[in-house]
Amino acid sequence: MKCGIVALVVLLASIATPRHTHAQDRAAGKERIRSHITNLLRAPTPGVPSLVVAVVQGEAIVWEEAFGWADQQRRIAPTPTTPYYVASLTKIFTGMALAMLSSDGRIDMNGSVNAYLGSHKVRPALWDESAITIQRLSDHTAGLATFNLDCETAAPCRPELVIDRFGVIIRPPGDNFDYANLGYGILGEVIAGASKQSYGEFVRRRIFEPLGMRDCVVSADGRVRGGAVRYEYGTTRAVGPLYSATPAASSAFCSAHSLALFARALLTRNAASGARRWSTFVPSSGVEAGPGVRYSHGWWVQQDYVGTSSVYSYAGSSNGSASIRIIPSEQFAVVILANMGGLYDWLVDAIVDEFVPQIRERRKTWAPPPPAARQRRPISSDIVGTWVGAIDTYRGKRPLTLSIDASGEVTGTLTGATAEVRLTGGGASGPRVFGTLPEADLGIDEARPGSYDVRLGFAMYGPRLAGFATTAARPGSSAPALSFLVELTRP
Repeated sequence: MKCGIVALVVLLASIATPRHTHAQDRAAGKERIRSHITNLLRAPTPGVPSLVVAVVQGEAIVWEEAFGWADQQRRIAPTPTTPYYVASLTKIFTGMALAMLSSDGRIDMNGSVNAYLGSHKVRPALWDESAITIQRLSDHTAGLATFNLDCETAAPCRPELVIDRFGVIIRPPGDNFDYANLGYGILGEVIAGASKQSYGEFVRRRIFEPLGMRDCVVSADGRVRGGAVRYEYGTTRAVGPLYSATPAASSAFCSAHSLALFARALLTRNAASGARRWSTFVPSSGVEAGPGVRYSHGWWVQQDYVGTSSVYSYAGSSNGSASIRIIPSEQFAVVILANMGGLYDWLVDAIVDEFVPQIRERRKTWAPPPPAARQRRPISSDIVGTWVGAIDTYRGKRPLTLSIDASGEVTGTLTGATAEVRLTGGGASGPRVFGTLPEADLGIDEARPGSYDVRLGFAMYGPRLAGFATTAARPGSSAPALSFLVELTRP
């Protein structure tokens, strides 16, 4: 009998020891992550004010912790339920809303977006209007270009004004991937029209409330009660109220806890009878968006993230940062929020490694896909010569002349609103042409002269060179990124 008792004690000890070791490893891992975060908070530049972490494993939120100051001036510490600006993470809610409306039969993802808009519609320019579909806007393949605009007052950011001024297609729909906030801003109008309620109201009723995401709200003016103060990158300067020109692209606020609830729902594969299976909204593929990466409904999809598939969304404005990574095969998710700009993919990876040892081991030998190599190709003879046309702005056309020689050298001039500007850095690669107009004045309302350059990119479409002219902030400026159509023909 005594031998049996001893054997039982030994057996229990052998079972308990691995669990104890696992708990010790987990505690040590958290300490290592805390050390990383402490270093971020103490760094002189940018010295992120605060950062919040949430980790989901299986059906449990296994770690939530907040660090630093949600409000530096008033010395208010954040908590896991403090709302943070999540910027482009908003797109995953928009993508889910579209999927819901499609399932409800209220929208056709392959239908023309203009069929769902009122009197303010997207202009097809040189291309087929029916090809500007909801699906392509969702995939960033509709032919829109770079766009980012916030306003100090509501009027300049009214959706109808934004569509009228900037809703023009600059390349063939379906031709290639080009990340455009404007597309998701337009999709917010589609959601509002199809659902007969505002975009914010729809996502609140259909996503936030059912999942208990009490700390999530869509705020067009950037004000949220009890939210973390946003600070400009590298400063202690708080950001005041800002109206978003594209609420469905970048105007949500959420806490780390609420995003953890969201991730947990997406990881839950088995739903009770009659209940929604949220995991069906996790994409497994999408359109090609870069080496080893696809895009679908607001998510970036990695089919090989250290040997398994993963979806993620991240946002990095100058005054806020948010990341969420979901690994379905491991029933695992990480959320990181900060109230200053910065990308924390490396910290997300570090947390994954601490909580998922098998991924940590595979990472030692795993190599991510190399970045896309851009090489100058021989110039196409079709584009050699002189071209004349204009940048088509809502304030009128700004005449542009280009000269392209057989070696690929590109020169040109723009007759701006106040002066003539010469092209710099011009070049050609295959059938494509590019260059910059430094400090060009397009006469637009959204940015003052001298605060931006204009970057150009064209390609041959039939007898025309066509493409984009995009404003780019000069050093020290906060000028928005706005794109306009350019058309050029031979004289």
